[in-house]
Amino acid sequence: MNLLENEGEYRHYTFLREERYQFQGLRNENYVEAELKVTLLKMKEDHPIFRVEMPLYKQSNSEGTYQWIGDLHELRERIALSVHLMKMGNWVKF
Repeated sequence: MNLLENEGEYRHYTFLREERYQFQGLRNENYVEAELKVTLLKMKEDHPIFRVEMPLYKQSNSEGTYQWIGDLHELRERIALSVHLMKMGNWVKF
């Protein structure tokens, strides 16, 4: 796989999570839906550099245990990261 040919290309991913729990009579439910856009920016020293954007983030419960979610909204605009790829046969494992 030659990632250099894919520079500037992006993929969309959807993240869904549902949590429900009960502890000593207290119930809490939370549903999360997020869209991620992952763009290959460049290769640096044989390591890909990606930009991860989160254009959509919805959560059903933003109180109590889940108050920290406000911090995620501050970070969600643009996150750059590098991933070390390990080749396994013809597949690339992240």
